Amino acid sequence: MTESIIQINDLHKSFGDTPVLRGLNLSIEKGEITFIIGRSGGGKSVLIKLIIGLLKPDSGQILVDGHDIVPLGDHDLNRVRHRFGMLFQNAALFDSMTIGENIAFPLVTHTGLKEKEIEELVEQKMAMVGLEGIQDKMPTEISGGMRKRAGLARAIILEPEILLFDEPTTGLDPIMAEMIDDLIVQTQERTNVTSIVISHDIPATLRIAHNVAMIYEGQIVTYGTPAQIQASDNHIVQQFLTGEGEGPMYLGD
Repeated sequence: MTESIIQINDLHKSFGDTPVLRGLNLSIEKGEITFIIGRSGGGKSVLIKLIIGLLKPDSGQILVDGHDIVPLGDHDLNRVRHRFGMLFQNAALFDSMTIGENIAFPLVTHTGLKEKEIEELVEQKMAMVGLEGIQDKMPTEISGGMRKRAGLARAIILEPEILLFDEPTTGLDPIMAEMIDDLIVQTQERTNVTSIVISHDIPATLRIAHNVAMIYEGQIVTYGTPAQIQASDNHIVQQFLTGEGEGPMYLGD
């Protein structure tokens, strides 16, 4: 039986007069891969930023292991963030650093490890993502797929309990996208990390997710296994899965 590591209760977030999240509720199961899908601009990335404490909600709770992080100040929030790793959409590598230095950065910043220990950990994580031997290359010297893998190595270098992925396969060809998807699965299987993946990639969602949540108009309109999502009789869900232009999600001209 699984247990929740993150519990979101009645979450609201607006920007000016524009509501983005309207009483969103979601449970993230420990040690599983949860995909969050939905229309562009629907609040997926806002939700990720709220979970990691980069934004504050207008109201509601975000419980991490039963502790509400919403009221926390910066000092306590930073301690919570150490439990998270994040792979950004563009990998967000520092152009002025080598790949090895990029991956080592969290260790240099947050630990007192010696240089030799850091080098060993960097080599270990690079091997996990299939990037052996490119420590001295610059980000501009490697492909987009390799940059994504380097970003993943950096995200897991501190061995976080929770990994956040923001559109991890955007801009990649199908072969490289599938490789990144497989790395998400392998990382979860090797470390039992909890993974939250923001994605528009329906085939990947149905192939590797343990659970799928769909946001529509600021709320979760469906949640379940890929099989349960596919079998949903919700017209909004089916329109999103099939990509049909006409239906409840149609925006018009």
